[in-house]
Amino acid sequence: MEETLKLILEKLNSMDLDIKDLKSDVTSLKKHVLTIENKQNEDSKALYDGYSQTLENIIEIKKDIKDIKETLNDHEIRLLNIT
Repeated sequence: MEETLKLILEKLNSMDLDIKDLKSDVTSLKKHVLTIENKQNEDSKALYDGYSQTLENIIEIKKDIKDIKETLNDHEIRLLNIT
């Protein structure tokens, strides 16, 4: 009977240590997840900023092209009127 109780106590102690190790692992994983989330958030902001800047540049280029086309059309009309 005493031997059985000793075995049970040893198992319980072993399980208690395993639980403490698991808690430590979970805490460590939480820290890693937070680090990854923060890094991902920074990267997402940088990507969005880059996308916004690219979009602004495209809009400006389209406006410039439109202005150039209008100028070209005006010049073509002037040339046709000269001849």
